[in-house]
Amino acid sequence: MDDIAMLKQPLHDGPHSDETGSSTAADSTTDKAFAGKADADTVHKVPYFQLFRFADAKDITLMLLGALGAIANGVSLPLLTIVLGDTINVFTVYDTMLRSSRENPGSIPQSLLDKTHDEFNDATWSVFWKFIFLAIGALVASYIQMGFWKWAGESQTFKIKKQYFQALLRQEIAFFDGTNRGELTSKIATDTDQIQDGIADKVGAVLQYMGMFVSALIIAFIRNAELTGILCISLPFKLVSAAFMGKLIAAFMDGALIAYAKAGAVAEEVLASLRTIVSFGGERRERARYVRMTQEIAEKEASKGFTLGFGVGSIFLIMFLTYSLGFWWSARMLIGGRITVGDVVSCFMSFIIGSSALGMAAPYLSSFVTAQAAAYRVFKAIDRQSQVDPLPKIDVGLRPTKVTGEIEFKNVDFAYPLRPHVPILRNFNLKIAAGTTVALVGQSGSGKSTCVGLLERYYVPASGAITLDGTPIDKLSIEWLRGQIGHIQQEPILFAGTIRENVALGSPVPVDDKQILDSLRMANAYNFVMDLPDKLDTYLGESGAALSGGQKQRIAIARALIRNPKIMLLDEATSALDTQSEAIVQEALDNAVQGRTTIVIAHRLSTIRNADMIVVMKKGVIVETGSHDALLAKQGYYADLIKDQQVGIDDDEDEDASPAETDIEDDTVAAGESHSLLQRAATWMSGKSEHGASLVRAPHGGVDDVPEEKSPGMRVLKLVLADQWPWILFGLLGAVLSGGVTPVHAWYYAEALVLADQWPWILFGLLGAVLSGGVTPVHAWYYAEAVGSFGLAYTLKDNQLVLDTEQMKHLGSKWGICFLAVANVRTIASLGLERHFIGEYYERLQEPYHAARRDALLGALTFGASSAVMFIVYAVSFLYTGYLIAHEIYSFSDLFQVIMTIMFSAMMASRIGQHAPEITKAHAASISIFKFVDRRPPIDIYRPPASAITLDRAAVKGEITFKDVEFRYPTRPKVRVHKGLNFTVPAGAKVALVGSSGCGKSTCIQLLERIYDVERGSISLDGHDLRSIDVNSLRSTIALVGQEPVLLTGTILENIKYGAVNPDAATDEGRLRGRTDRQCARFHHEFALGYQTPVEPVLLTGHDSREHQPPSALDAESEAVVQRALDAASEGRTTITIAHRLSTVTNSDLIIVMNHGRVVEQGSYKELIAKKGHFFALVQTQMEIKESK
Repeated sequence: MDDIAMLKQPLHDGPHSDETGSSTAADSTTDKAFAGKADADTVHKVPYFQLFRFADAKDITLMLLGALGAIANGVSLPLLTIVLGDTINVFTVYDTMLRSSRENPGSIPQSLLDKTHDEFNDATWSVFWKFIFLAIGALVASYIQMGFWKWAGESQTFKIKKQYFQALLRQEIAFFDGTNRGELTSKIATDTDQIQDGIADKVGAVLQYMGMFVSALIIAFIRNAELTGILCISLPFKLVSAAFMGKLIAAFMDGALIAYAKAGAVAEEVLASLRTIVSFGGERRERARYVRMTQEIAEKEASKGFTLGFGVGSIFLIMFLTYSLGFWWSARMLIGGRITVGDVVSCFMSFIIGSSALGMAAPYLSSFVTAQAAAYRVFKAIDRQSQVDPLPKIDVGLRPTKVTGEIEFKNVDFAYPLRPHVPILRNFNLKIAAGTTVALVGQSGSGKSTCVGLLERYYVPASGAITLDGTPIDKLSIEWLRGQIGHIQQEPILFAGTIRENVALGSPVPVDDKQILDSLRMANAYNFVMDLPDKLDTYLGESGAALSGGQKQRIAIARALIRNPKIMLLDEATSALDTQSEAIVQEALDNAVQGRTTIVIAHRLSTIRNADMIVVMKKGVIVETGSHDALLAKQGYYADLIKDQQVGIDDDEDEDASPAETDIEDDTVAAGESHSLLQRAATWMSGKSEHGASLVRAPHGGVDDVPEEKSPGMRVLKLVLADQWPWILFGLLGAVLSGGVTPVHAWYYAEALVLADQWPWILFGLLGAVLSGGVTPVHAWYYAEAVGSFGLAYTLKDNQLVLDTEQMKHLGSKWGICFLAVANVRTIASLGLERHFIGEYYERLQEPYHAARRDALLGALTFGASSAVMFIVYAVSFLYTGYLIAHEIYSFSDLFQVIMTIMFSAMMASRIGQHAPEITKAHAASISIFKFVDRRPPIDIYRPPASAITLDRAAVKGEITFKDVEFRYPTRPKVRVHKGLNFTVPAGAKVALVGSSGCGKSTCIQLLERIYDVERGSISLDGHDLRSIDVNSLRSTIALVGQEPVLLTGTILENIKYGAVNPDAATDEGRLRGRTDRQCARFHHEFALGYQTPVEPVLLTGHDSREHQPPSALDAESEAVVQRALDAASEGRTTITIAHRLSTVTNSDLIIVMNHGRVVEQGSYKELIAKKGHFFALVQTQMEIKESK
C-alpha cells in the first residue's frame, strides 16, 4: 500500500531510512564541531590573522591600500582641529579688536582696522579652502577604505564558500550520517557571512578609528601637553572598560551563534517535512518550537545589547567625568593666560575625537570575535581529512585498464561509527564471479545494503578487505572505482534539469544525443521520452518530481548505463512501482545487467528467483547460499522467508500522473514541493525568476503574487509595538537623551569657553557623565529587548533587520544547490558528480560576487560623500560666520555656540552614513519578509472562517463522499487529475483505492486532508462539506500512514506522541509500552535509552523507521509485523488504503478501481474478480509477472 488514511484517532508517521540502519559519523567529536553541535560552553576560535588565510596577492594589495585609506580617513578629522584652533584664534583676535573699537572709539586706528579686516577675510577664505581640501581628501580616503576592504572581503568570502562546499563534498558518507544536514547547508551562508564581517569593511572602520585616536592624541599633545596630559588620565580606564565589554560580548555571541544554527536547522527540518507536519496538525507546535529557539537567541542578543550599552555608557561616563576635570583645568589656564581659546578648543576637540574613536571602534570588536568562532568551524571543515576522499589533490589510486567484475569480501568486519558496539558484518566472506548476478536477502539490518556501501567505499571496514579483480578497492582510485559501478536505488534521485542533462550526468566524459538515446533505449525509456512534447529537453523539476515512479526509474537506469559500468547494484529497484511500471522497469533491468556483475538487494524474494546465486544473510553473517531451487530444497531459513511472502505481489501507486497521456506526473509535482520550499520561497521573495540554465532551477513557484510594500517601516514598527511598546518607548527616550548630549555639550562647551568660568565646565561635565552613563546602557538594553524579540523570527543580525540584499536575490540559487548536494550526497558520490556540483556552485557564486563588488564601490562612494559632507558643512559654516562677524551682524561669542553645535552635530551625522548600507538592507529585507507574511493562503489554519464547523471527534462516524470532483494541481493547470470523480466510503468501512499510476488515488488523500481544495464538486464528511469544516478540526480526525515517512528531531517517545491531538496530555511511556510492546519491544534491548532514545533516522533499520511504509519496501518479517499493526490500527475506523499489492486488499469491504481520474469499477474483491473487468486485468497482470519471475 502507498498511503492509508484512517479517521477518528491519529497514528504516528514514522521515518524513512535506508535498510542498513546505517549512517553514522566518523570521528564524532570532530564532525560535531564541523556540524555546529559543539557544546555552548566550549566554543573555539582561530587566531585573528588566520581569518585572512585565503587572501591572495590581489586581496592583500586591496587591504593594504584600504588600510592606508582608512588611516588617512581617520587622520582627516583630527587635522580639522588644527584648522579649527587656528581659526578660532583668528576670530577671537578680530572679534576682540572690534569689541574694543566699539567700546573705546578711536582707540584703534582705522588703517589698522581695515588691514585687520582684510587679513580676516583672507583668513576666512583660507579656512574655507582648507576644509574643502579636507573634504576632498576624506572623500578619496573614505572611498578607498570602504570600497577596497569590501572588495577584498567579498573576494576572500567567495573563496571560502567555494572551499567549504568542496570540503563538504569530499567527506566520506559516514560523516553526513552523523551530522545535521540542515546546519551544514545553513553554515555556508551564516558562518561565511560572519567571517566576512571580520575581514571586510569593519576592519577598515577599526583602522580608521585607531588612526583617528593616535593622530588626535599627537595633535592634542602638540597643541598643549599639560592639558592633554590631564585629559589622558581617563584612557586606561576606558581601555579596561572596552576590553571587559569585548570579552563579555564575545561570550554572549558564542552562545548566540550556536542558537542561530539550531534555529536554522529547525526551520529547514520543518520545511522539508511540511506534509507530515500538516497532516498531523503540527504547525502550531513547530512554530512554538521555532519560537523557543528564537527566544534563546533573543536572550543572548539582549544580553549582548545590554553589555554593549553598559560598556559604551561606561566609556562615555568616564569621558564626561574627564571633561569635567579638563574643563576646570582649562579655565584655570585661560585665566592665567597660559593657553589661548583656540588651543583649548583644539586640545579638547582632538581629545574628544580620539577618545570617541575608542568608543566607536568597540562595537566592531564583537564582529571580529564572532568571525573567529565562525572561522574555526568553517576552517575545521575545510581542513578535515576525509577518510575516503573522492577528490584527492594527487590521485595515487590504481586505474586498471581492464575490468572483469570479480568481487570478493574477505573476513570483513564492520560497525557504523555512530554505533560502534553494534556489529553489522561479522567475518563476512563472499566471492562473486565476474558477469554473474548475486542476490542478497535477509531481514532488515542484516547487512545487505552495508555490503553495497562498503563496495562503493562509502564506508571503510574495520578489518578485512574487499577486492575487485583481486585488487583491494582501497588501492583503487575512488573516482575510477565508482565509475565502474551503476547503482539503481529504490527511490531514484533525479536533479532539476532536462532529461538530456540528467542522463548525461551519468557519464564522466561528455556525451552526444546519440549516446543518450541509446541509453534510453536500453532502459526502455526511449518511447515515453520521445512522446513528450519537449523530448530530451523536457524539464523534470525538483528531484525529478515531474515524472512518474516508473519513468524516473528508467531515466535513472539510462543514467547508469551511459557510463557502461562493469558492475550493477540494484537496491530494491522495482519495489516502489505499480504493476505496469514494474514490468517495464524489470525488462529494462534485465537488459542492463547483461554481461555485467550484478548485486541485487531484495526484500521481495519473487524478484530474484533467476539469480545465479542467492546469499541469505542474518545479523551480518551468511547463513545460506545457493540457487533459488536449491535453497528451497534445503527447507531452511530462505524457505521460511519464501513462505512469509507467498502472496508477495506488488501494485505500487506512484503518485498521480497519467502515463497514458505520456505527460508529466501531477501528484509527484506536489509531493516534491516541500523539499524545495525554502529554496523557492527565498527565490520568490527576491522577486527573481526561478527559471535557470542548470540543474537546480524550478519552473513553478506556487506562491501567489502579493503587492510589494513600498514603505514597510511603519509595518515593522506596528508589529514591534504590538507587544514590545514599553521597550521601544524607553529605547527611543534613551536614544534621544543620549544623542542630545552631543549638541548640548557643544552649546555649553562654547559658552564656558567664552565665559572662562570654572563652574559651567564642571557642572556640564558632571551632567554629561550622568546622562551618558545612565541613558546609554538603558537605551541599548531596551533596544535589544524590543528588536531582539521581534526580529529574530525574521533573521535578525546585529540587533537590526540586516538581510543582505544580494544574498536574498541569489539565495534560492546558491542555497538550493548546497541543499541539493548535501541532501543527495549518496547519489552524487555514486555518480562521481562532486566536480560537477562544485563547478555548478562556483558558477552560481559568480553573479552575486560580481554584484557585491559593484555594490561595494557604489556603497563606498556614498560613504565617501557622507564623510566629505561634514567638512563642506564646516567650510560653509565658517565662511558665513566670518561674513557675519566681519559685517558686525553677530559677535563671535554669539556665533561660537552655533558653530560648535553644528560641528558636533555634523560629526554625528557623518556617522549615520556608515550605517546607510545596513539601513538599505533592512528596508529590502522587510519588503521581502512582509511580501511573504502578507500572503493569505486559501486554506488558513490560523484564521479559519467564522462559520467554520468544529467537529466533535467522538461523534464523527466517518462517512466520506466524493461528488462530481474535478481537480488540477495549481502548478499544472492544464492537466486534469480528477474528472467528475464520484464514490462513497461508508462509515467504519475498509476501502481500497486501486489503479494504475496517474489515476488520481493519492490525490484523493490530499483532497481529503485539505492539502488542496477541489476545483469543482464537493467532498463531504458525515454530510458536511470539507470546506465548511475547520481545517484543524478536520485533520485531527484523520491519521495518515504515508509512503514517505519522516521522523522529526526528538526522542522516539516524542515522535510517537506527535500523532496525538494533544501531545502534552498524550500517553506516557509506561502506557505506551503496554500498547506497543509487540512492535516496539526491540527498542529496549537494541537501544539503551529505549523510548527516550534521541531520534536520528540513521540509527534505525528499515523496520524501525518504516513502520508505516508499504510492505513492498520491507523484508518478510518486518512486513508481517507492520501489516499486523496496520490491521489492528484500522479496526473500528473508516480506512482508505492506496494499494500497492492487490493481495493486501482482498479483505477490504469495498475496492474502488480508478482510471484517468474516474471510478471505473467498485465492489468487493470477489465481485470484481467475477466481473472480469479492469480489476481482474490488473490481478492477471500481476500473476503473469509473478510467474515470469
